[in-house]
Amino acid sequence: MRLFTQRLRRSTLFTAALCGALLLQVKPSQAQKVRYDGWPLVTVTIGSTRDLQVLESLNYIPLSDQATVGENMGIVEPANLTALTASGIPYVVEWSDYQVYVDYMEELSATYAAVPADEPAILLHNPWVRSVQGGGGGSSPTKSIPTIQSDWYYAWRSYEEVTDKLNALSSAYNSATDLVLEVTSIGRTWEGREMPTMRVTAPSNIPGTRRPALYLRSGIHAAEQVGVLSSLYMIESILASYAAGDAETVDLLRRVEIYFTPLQNPDGYKKFRDTDDVSIRKNRHDYAGTTNPVTSSTYPTCLNAAWAVGVELNRNWDIDFDGLKSSSTDNCDRSFRGPFAMSEPETKAIANFAVNTYNIAGTIDIHSYSQLALIPWGYNSALAAPHAATYATLQSEMIQRIYDVHQEIYRPNSGLSYDLSGGSLDWMATQGLWSISFETRPFDLSTYPYGFRPDNSASNPIVIQTGEELLQATLYFASWLAGDIDLDGVVN
Repeated sequence: MRLFTQRLRRSTLFTAALCGALLLQVKPSQAQKVRYDGWPLVTVTIGSTRDLQVLESLNYIPLSDQATVGENMGIVEPANLTALTASGIPYVVEWSDYQVYVDYMEELSATYAAVPADEPAILLHNPWVRSVQGGGGGSSPTKSIPTIQSDWYYAWRSYEEVTDKLNALSSAYNSATDLVLEVTSIGRTWEGREMPTMRVTAPSNIPGTRRPALYLRSGIHAAEQVGVLSSLYMIESILASYAAGDAETVDLLRRVEIYFTPLQNPDGYKKFRDTDDVSIRKNRHDYAGTTNPVTSSTYPTCLNAAWAVGVELNRNWDIDFDGLKSSSTDNCDRSFRGPFAMSEPETKAIANFAVNTYNIAGTIDIHSYSQLALIPWGYNSALAAPHAATYATLQSEMIQRIYDVHQEIYRPNSGLSYDLSGGSLDWMATQGLWSISFETRPFDLSTYPYGFRPDNSASNPIVIQTGEELLQATLYFASWLAGDIDLDGVVN
């Protein structure tokens, strides 16, 4: 388990190395003043001394000590990007605005600044990794779900492919089982795309009685495709297990319904997939040139139309909206909250569905990445969650079940260094729903920006393995919603 602490330290060092590499390009007295706003982060493939000379003339700054023949990562002055293309030197834009990347990395690396040097001390005082001390267990054993070895999950998928997959699953399992699967749209996005949502239900074991439902959501941030596909894998696993006659799954689905919205931000997801720009996070509602209905001021035009356009949907919810914690009133900022709470059609559609579907009792929102399991309150980490003891036990048990699958450690709220205003995790809790959020694999922050599109293949099936882990936590949560599990005397 020493790798746990090593990963944390390597992440912090990586961030420092990236920032430091650029600071070395200027005089020490100027180091704190230099910013590289708008400079793209690129990987160039250098084939000759001539290429090195060309790059030097284009003010290309490598992140290593010096550029060498082969692949090199660095930044280039925006005005010279056209000249770089014309030079014929192969390159790939990894991040459209390196300064955004640096700011984001510095914020996240602060999460790990206080990691103690003595790893056993971390494990000793934190119950979410009980099993590494020989513990484990819990009141509901890991359920047996057949593994789905599907090539479909080895590739990154478009909005259209995700929607087609959802419809194909509905058709296949409606025909093969007594399940009733319905795929409907809960609303339209700013650009007019549907927001498909699946209902999974089976003949009830308790006719005439209210059956609780779990609402599973993913993809609220545009580039978080690991969360989208791993959650889809979970749904397919549950359906396959039911079709195979697994007694526990059949019994569970006869007492709990599942609703599933794989893409809460279809417009942003499509823009990300079309451009492969992982800095795209928001929806595509462009407020530039419009009047702020609250302040009557005019929103400015953003210099970077790719990632700057839109609203950060996970800052748009009506909970501590004016707290401005990790959120912004600047429409060009990556954390732009919107002009007012619930201003966006996507946010309103999800909220209306969650509160107007009478039997939804709990919700899980899946993000990527950094391996976290979060409970309310996100806007104030010092404030105890409602039913704090129950939430803490739920969190600990779900983290344990994740660990039991592939020995991956997901950390609780203490693994997050910042509060955030306007998040759906908190808003759902204010509506009386049990609310959980996961940040998926990969763990290591040094994978930025590749963590949004890590190696996903037969030899490294990150989507499938993440889905297998989160599935066990999800089934545990659903079993608790059904009343199967007593958490310190609390049965939902």
